[in-house]
Amino acid sequence: MSRSLNIKVFLVFTLLVIIQSPVAVAYNETIERRISIGLRLFRTLLAADNNLEKKTTPDNQLKLLIISAEPSNDNQHIADELLNIGRGAKKGKIHSIPLNISIITAAQLSDLHDSKVAGIYIADKLSEQQLQTVINFGVTHHAIVYSPFEGDVQNGVPAGLAVGVRVLPFININSLEKSQITIKALILKVAKIHED
Repeated sequence: MSRSLNIKVFLVFTLLVIIQSPVAVAYNETIERRISIGLRLFRTLLAADNNLEKKTTPDNQLKLLIISAEPSNDNQHIADELLNIGRGAKKGKIHSIPLNISIITAAQLSDLHDSKVAGIYIADKLSEQQLQTVINFGVTHHAIVYSPFEGDVQNGVPAGLAVGVRVLPFININSLEKSQITIKALILKVAKIHED
């Protein structure tokens, strides 16, 4: 075997070991926990939207979008988890309004320009351009955009989560105002607030 081939084999092996390391696994578990906790906070924020009933579709459903970074990313488990939050007859509903969830990419938002959308959940870390596309769509459609990823609220996403001693809603108050979304005062009292 040539020396350059040995180095390439070594580098590939090292990369595989790093990917499977406990650090990488712990990172993925942390992201999954943020996503799971984030879904509950997202549902709570939607329920706290003072104009939620005005955001129903013609067939009296709440249209929610789950945004994937790539079309190949399978985020059906996130939609399923969101539908299973609540007890009994409250599952799959907010204020007795059934949820209608679609999984799309940021690029596909332009196909929904005339749609009523109540909320958008970011399921993958997005590029700056993708994130801005989602934020702009949320502003135009007065939809709550929620991201469980660190840094997104500071970059203009209206809502996320702050992890400290307790997990709290994290609100970008300026982005919420730009989106013309008003939420119940109790949420704002307990939330961590970010102002640009």
